[in-house]
Amino acid sequence: MHIDWHGYFTWFGGNEEEALDFQKNMYVVPMLTWPEMEQTAPTPNTQIFTINQFSEKKEAAFQWIMASVSLEYQ
Repeated sequence: MHIDWHGYFTWFGGNEEEALDFQKNMYVVPMLTWPEMEQTAPTPNTQIFTINQFSEKKEAAFQWIMASVSLEYQ
């Protein structure tokens, strides 16, 4: 999932053929809303960190993620 602004649908950094293929394989759905929290929305371009199951350095990756989301770093 990628949450972004509406202009993302027409943008692509490749050539025209790559852009058409990119757009052809894109699915668009509305973002969830909460009636009791009308002014709440996800931040566009939110970064998601994951650790690949095949990583040989899972602990180091986890420590990097934790440092990246720490209050001191933010």
